[in-house]
Amino acid sequence: LELEYGFDRFWNQGDQRQASFGGLVKFAVLCDVELRWNTTSYIRQTDPNGTQSGMGDNWLGPQVRIRKQTARIPTLALGYSFKFPAASSDHGLGTDRVDHALTFLASKDVKGVHFDFNTTHFWIGRPNAPGYAGNYQMNLAFSNRIYRGLQFTGEFYGNTSLNRDTPGFASSLWALTYTIKPRLVI
Repeated sequence: LELEYGFDRFWNQGDQRQASFGGLVKFAVLCDVELRWNTTSYIRQTDPNGTQSGMGDNWLGPQVRIRKQTARIPTLALGYSFKFPAASSDHGLGTDRVDHALTFLASKDVKGVHFDFNTTHFWIGRPNAPGYAGNYQMNLAFSNRIYRGLQFTGEFYGNTSLNRDTPGFASSLWALTYTIKPRLVI
């Protein structure tokens, strides 16, 4: 069992701001199979019309490792997840639509630096029409030990455009982490 939780805050297009608290629960069903539950426990959006807050949506699905890392080949995995709507569409926090995601993951340790590359195709339910719109997300992350349990982590990520109202974007994330025990990192 593994838990990851965090807080994020970002500015959407225009004057809209969003803050959320969410997490990821991973449960190893088998050695190479895990069940993943990604939840946005709390979401708050502010725009010129006011502030809305409440529970966010949830994603659930398996991830399967299809190849273990060797000296030349990275670890390879595939994941599938679906969003079951929990966020209020009346307050503009969700769409009440089921979405789907298919992810390819590659992970490799090179000279003490750990690299992760993920690419995901999303099928996003259209709020006022049948069918799905699609886009891609790509992530490249790395981490390296600095001193004892202290690590430096960076990630570049972005999405392609979903539709006219949801343009593509690119961003990055930088963090220091500290390993208290091999299974406890803050």
